[in-house]
Amino acid sequence: MARVPNPIPKGAEIEAIRVSQGMSRRTFAEKAEVAWKTVYNVENGYNPRVSREVLQRMANALGVDVERIREPDPVAA
Repeated sequence: MARVPNPIPKGAEIEAIRVSQGMSRRTFAEKAEVAWKTVYNVENGYNPRVSREVLQRMANALGVDVERIREPDPVAA
């Protein structure tokens, strides 16, 4: 069985939503239960993939559907 890769987050979208809500990186990290450095890395494209669990926690902390903050899965050839 093929391994499904971890999703690619939309860092700029995550940052835009977070900023529009007036949330600091630290506050967002606390709400998402991740390290603030993880938030920084995702928003700046330094962490190209994160676990589905982390991305879901980020979406929950922002109050958005996870599909809004992740790139679509690549289409199988």
